[in-house]
Amino acid sequence: MTTASPATNAFAQNPFLAISTRIASVYSEAIRQNMEYLTVSSARIIQEQTIKAWVEAAQACSQALAENAMSSQQKALERIADANQKAFGILAGGPSSVQLQPMNPFASWFPAMPNKAAPAKSTSGRAK
Repeated sequence: MTTASPATNAFAQNPFLAISTRIASVYSEAIRQNMEYLTVSSARIIQEQTIKAWVEAAQACSQALAENAMSSQQKALERIADANQKAFGILAGGPSSVQLQPMNPFASWFPAMPNKAAPAKSTSGRAK
């Protein structure tokens, strides 16, 4: 590496230029450190706030889903209770409004139940 002779070195000829360059270097380093700190601290704040927002959103969503599930369950129970009341109302109307007949597949399970669709057969051996 070659060094410039004092005759061609501007810093050697002008001490003010040499001092100004050293002062500018000091300020340049301070500005660089400030910008680095600003960038890193801003990125950290953005990251922290983003994580905080995601956690709060997840908690709010979880709470809203739990409230929705409870509300849906309550409405389902109310609908079932309403259906039960209507069913009991239909049953309370009695067999006069609905003719009760055994269902064909189940008639063989309950032979003692008379089949109103077919005439009753006599079990005695006497002729009529």
